[in-house]
Amino acid sequence: VETRWMRDPLLSAPSSSSSSDIGCGRSRMALWCLNLRNRIDLRTIKWIAVTACVLFLLVQWRKQAALTQGLANDVRILSERANAHPVLNAHRFKLEKDFIPIVVYVHSRQEYYRQVLEGLRKIAGIEKTMLIVSHDAVDPGMYRISESIDFMQVRILTHTLPRTEPASHFRLKKHWLWFVGQVFDNFFPDYQGDVAFFEEDHLISQDAYQVIKVTSAIKAAGIVPASVTTLGSPNLDWNTSDAEFIAHRVNKDKLVLNAGYAFNRSVWTMVKAHMFEFMHEFNKNWDCALADMMKKYPAMGDLQITALLGRLQNIGIDGIHDDQEWANLARDGLMPYSKLSSLAPSWYPRITLFDLTASPRRLVCTGPDCYRDSPLAASYCLPDAEGNRPCQ
Repeated sequence: VETRWMRDPLLSAPSSSSSSDIGCGRSRMALWCLNLRNRIDLRTIKWIAVTACVLFLLVQWRKQAALTQGLANDVRILSERANAHPVLNAHRFKLEKDFIPIVVYVHSRQEYYRQVLEGLRKIAGIEKTMLIVSHDAVDPGMYRISESIDFMQVRILTHTLPRTEPASHFRLKKHWLWFVGQVFDNFFPDYQGDVAFFEEDHLISQDAYQVIKVTSAIKAAGIVPASVTTLGSPNLDWNTSDAEFIAHRVNKDKLVLNAGYAFNRSVWTMVKAHMFEFMHEFNKNWDCALADMMKKYPAMGDLQITALLGRLQNIGIDGIHDDQEWANLARDGLMPYSKLSSLAPSWYPRITLFDLTASPRRLVCTGPDCYRDSPLAASYCLPDAEGNRPCQ
């Protein structure tokens, strides 16, 4: 059947059967291409371009989907393996009665994490409690550090957010909600006491655990209706009494200090009851969001007990929050780490608690009277009025 390609000499493919026709063939080819370009309209060109783009994007999407699925599987497998990890060192150390669990949430800053663990190692009695490490990334180096802890019981967790999600306040808040829920709802469902929380760059004093015990005992005794206890903000004025504690109200200036803090199940119950507000309506930072909640809901209470002399230094100089001032001090060797290590629990008999909600501030209690009525006092082996510890 004769086709249009055969009839139209301009559309016919050029013949190059003989060397004498090469020049003529090239002329025909140029005319053929020019005629073909004129016959294809703009709509067809657009359709071809759009089709090519769609196919390209589809191929790229399938490649990314396969990569993401593979990464998600890796994260899931590693997370399940870590979350199913048995408690390390359980055969070596026995938990004391009414111990306060310590949670350290970490990401990828290995050097800071090592320093924090070395600080924990030096705390007297640390082997009588449990350390829960919550990883916010699948980082083999960080896992190896956690698995090398040999001075107390350790439980390792991994938050299962995809690693592709960038570090942000929102990601940190989701991690925070997750590991707090793991501790109170899964690990210790019947536990009613406080849980202490630190970050991977929080270097604490040698008496920090005892500070948490005492402030928790004060709270449990009902001396002041506080919801949260904290180790206090970094304080370079070392003339401040190491035995002085304050009860103050959460407001725009005094938020929940992310400098070593502890709270019990009642705080977590309130957070769960108002989860949407906490996640989406309050401040993007978990600590500010918690303060917002404490101010909005009176039943939760808006008081916190704080050590006037800070027992913690934030040694981090990178991450979501940068602290260049502390970075400069660390670089110049001026950080008062040695003074942190010099603090010892000899201040027990001298403790004083002031209520800053009154003007002027009101002395609430002194010495063992601050925690004597606490049901936790005996198990903590706190001193009596004469400074003796009958349980020793």
